[in-house]
Amino acid sequence: MNDSLAAQGELTPNELKTLQAWRDIKSRPSLLPMSWFAEVDRQVGMVFGGDRNVPLAWPRRQYQVLGRVMGMLVGGALGDSLGAAAEAEGITGGGALLAALRSRQWRAPNSAALVSAVEIAIRAHSDHGEGEDLDVALMARAREAELGGTLGCFAASIPAALVSITSPDEDAFRRAAELVGLLSEHSEDRASAGVFAVALVRALNGQNLRLDQISRLLLEQLGTEHPELRRRLDHLAAAGEDVSEQATLVELGDGASGPETVSRALYLGDRNTGGWAEILHAFAGGSRSRNAQVSGLLTGARHGAEAFPLLWRRKLEPVAQLESVAETFMTEFGPDKVRITPQSDARSENSPFQPSALLPAEPAKPKPHERFMGSMLAGAVGDSLGFAIEFEDIGTIRRNHGDAGLTDPVLRDGVAQVSDDTQMMLFTLEGLIRAHVARRMNPVDNDPVPEVQHAYQRWYHTQYQPWDQAGGPYAQRLQQPDGWLITRQELFSTRAPGSTCMSALRKFAQTHQHATPQHTINDSKGCGGVMRAAPVAVWSGDPAEVFYAAFGTAALTHSHPSGYLSAGVLAVIVHQLIRDVSLADSIRLARELLLRWRGHEEQLQVLDKAVELARKGPVSPEELKDTLGQGWVGEEALAIGLYAVLATDNLRDALLLSVNHSGDSDSTGIVAGNIGGALYGTRAIPQEWLNTLELREIVETLAKDALAEFSPGPPSDQAWLRRYPAW
Repeated sequence: MNDSLAAQGELTPNELKTLQAWRDIKSRPSLLPMSWFAEVDRQVGMVFGGDRNVPLAWPRRQYQVLGRVMGMLVGGALGDSLGAAAEAEGITGGGALLAALRSRQWRAPNSAALVSAVEIAIRAHSDHGEGEDLDVALMARAREAELGGTLGCFAASIPAALVSITSPDEDAFRRAAELVGLLSEHSEDRASAGVFAVALVRALNGQNLRLDQISRLLLEQLGTEHPELRRRLDHLAAAGEDVSEQATLVELGDGASGPETVSRALYLGDRNTGGWAEILHAFAGGSRSRNAQVSGLLTGARHGAEAFPLLWRRKLEPVAQLESVAETFMTEFGPDKVRITPQSDARSENSPFQPSALLPAEPAKPKPHERFMGSMLAGAVGDSLGFAIEFEDIGTIRRNHGDAGLTDPVLRDGVAQVSDDTQMMLFTLEGLIRAHVARRMNPVDNDPVPEVQHAYQRWYHTQYQPWDQAGGPYAQRLQQPDGWLITRQELFSTRAPGSTCMSALRKFAQTHQHATPQHTINDSKGCGGVMRAAPVAVWSGDPAEVFYAAFGTAALTHSHPSGYLSAGVLAVIVHQLIRDVSLADSIRLARELLLRWRGHEEQLQVLDKAVELARKGPVSPEELKDTLGQGWVGEEALAIGLYAVLATDNLRDALLLSVNHSGDSDSTGIVAGNIGGALYGTRAIPQEWLNTLELREIVETLAKDALAEFSPGPPSDQAWLRRYPAW
């Protein structure tokens, strides 16, 4: 198929779709998600069908395998860059390693060996097509190419896996073990390379088996021999979710031998850590480069290049060679010729498809609705990450979860539990919805604070306080609290509620008097005001009005300026991000509004420190504590959450950075999630984290209702007014 046919109008709509997908994918495929490769396979299959006798053609998955082969190579090269830099420069920590690589290209000194390993498979398969025995051809080509490099015995796993994509597991194992004979005489090295080849084949075929499943499958290949490797695979097959990462890695070893390296890669690869597994391996025993490469190869084969941060892939120096050799391999091995990299000589000056047209369209920016939903969901995710380690110092966190700290949600009864922070965020949003309904009914009512106070008294009731004692003046009118949210029994749970919030709401129930910056009830600047403030971003199109409403709702419980002005700053940053304003400009506007209010000096100082610290990139938890504090008070929680987003380039890393410190991790996590979710949108939240998030359905439903209420045509039927009564 070529572009001139499209110009002549000789292609059907489905063929044109296929052509467009092909054009998009061929400019810089290592930057594209696996969904692009799957779409090409789907479109090609719709137009051309497939041959049932050709494994990669029926059902169509040639491009998906290509995406995983490319991911494998990119992952190996990224691991090589991390390990080689750590080794050469004596770097001893992940944050310092990333900071060192931030300002330069990622060189991957072993990338030539990775390319050579693929070329061995290409040439052996070509020889086989001309009648030579595949195993004989593979061995001969490996001898010619001087198989090896810093990967050691695992270099044999790559060509063995590639020529065995459509073969039984035992063929992949045998071929890798035989190739290792060119490099090592140790039986454990042969076995390690063999099981790694099988793991790669399964991953390249899209079979992302659970850790226990892949471990048992690999044990079948070992038989009764190789006790060191068997012991580690037995441990992985039996390991449950309640076993800490640190304890598991200790049991597997530090990566000094083949069995240790491959078992660690299997374990960390199963966790899909977005690059952290490779960073961890860059500081393991033995060869840092080898260990990080092995981890990257398996992670990339499982998930494609998208498993690694976009910034890493953009800065990877040998990426063009890796893409090219992956394309050559797939053309040789698959049913169709593929061309995914730009071909300058394939287009004439008169072609309507000029080079600029071959660049993939930039991913559509998140729309305001997605950004707001992202802010609410990512805030809850950040809260759930931090709640598991809220009262632990960084030393304890590292002992329990590994040197990188927490890298995934901690599940209790199968869910990642949220704290009182998410509960109060939800009731803030419900109060705002009801306040807006009231404003529609009575346009002069423009103050959301009374309705939000009412919402907080309903939350106070969920903390096992009788309504007649919790409701204050509202209980005098209603025998039971009204509205939809209070009917959700999942919210009736105490999750370490802040004493300041509890005492302030108790006092309101007794006095019926709203607290304000003028009518103070305490001198608390705790983070309980800012951690619930992000929903106020929807209240108005005017950022000054949002700032005022946010600090008014925070002042209901926290009377120190830093306790409520921090809420105004957060709400305005989220307000601006939802409207596609840059993060830098959002901070600038929030800062300008902050300066208008008395008592802003303390918040301003730490806000500026957060921006300055972020210029260094991710720093250690110890430096974070020394510079910005621990997050127990409003200005610090805001600063740490904002810093985490500024210092990273993706939501996953921002959330993990925001909670891995000695302090109020759930509050810094929710703030980072509110900001990062508004910046990146819902699509940036790791799906596996969303799947286990407690109260996810409630968060999504309430956020959708808020978007409906604050839309140009909000609902006005009786069912809506019963759901969100206004009085």
